[in-house]
Amino acid sequence: MQNTFMTVEDAAERLRVTPYTMRKWLRIGRVGGVKLGGQWRVPEASLTALTASATRLQPIAFASPDATEEEGAQFVQELRAQGDV
Repeated sequence: MQNTFMTVEDAAERLRVTPYTMRKWLRIGRVGGVKLGGQWRVPEASLTALTASATRLQPIAFASPDATEEEGAQFVQELRAQGDV
């Protein structure tokens, strides 16, 4: 099976991030890629793996930034009762 490689710009557009962010992710290993002639190339399989793992993440709930300490504590208790914490 042949792997398709994309430029940083194409990969960034597909993930709806900036090319700067894509290069940063490549440097830190969040996205797999190879450097060919000083230019990053991103395998399509790497983006597929990243998006597949992102769909398994659960949304995060936040208390209102204006909540009092008691309201924040109540919010955490409700999350714990639901098994979300």
